[in-house]
Amino acid sequence: MAFTWTYVPWQASEPVQPRPLDPDVLLHVFPRPKPNPSAADWAFFADVSYLSCRILMLSSQATHFEALYCAGQTIEKYMKAIWRHRAGATARTNHALVVLAELLALTYPDLDEFADSSFLETCRRLEPFDVGGRYPDTTLGGRAHSLELLTFLDGFVAHCRDLLGLDPAAPINLVASVLGQGGHSIMLAASEAVREENHYLDALTGSSNVP
Repeated sequence: MAFTWTYVPWQASEPVQPRPLDPDVLLHVFPRPKPNPSAADWAFFADVSYLSCRILMLSSQATHFEALYCAGQTIEKYMKAIWRHRAGATARTNHALVVLAELLALTYPDLDEFADSSFLETCRRLEPFDVGGRYPDTTLGGRAHSLELLTFLDGFVAHCRDLLGLDPAAPINLVASVLGQGGHSIMLAASEAVREENHYLDALTGSSNVP
């Protein structure tokens, strides 16, 4: 049975017919990874994880497995940014948050906040979400989170950016610029994006909300 995949231009000003799938239009070739990323490179990728975590947690707590994965990625990448900033190389600790935190504190005594027992316990609880919980064949029963995790991440990101000599307020500017919603909350911005841009999905699913 022949089947042709199609797509609809996302920003079409008026309804258009689906077009034949063209990967060159939808996906471009990404540059090769940098062999020795800088501290700023690590911080940028950490900010992307941080923004993703905020969107997921504020949109629906039902998505907490992926949100906690992004929370762990935020912490991991910022600690690796600090390690790169201090050591001039990338830490080879894989995704072991506790090991990386302890290594930072052991190597640099002025970073003893990373050896704080509560922080290490937070890292320990986030580590399983590097893999576990992202797929339906993995069970992580009895796990939950609080939105206060976001307020901790806000402070954590600001503190790490200060250690790196970056603007502590930049992540907030990142949220506003990426969502393009000015001073609106992330949850409201995400809702508006769905309402304004989801007409094609509504039509495919037969939603009665199609204008």
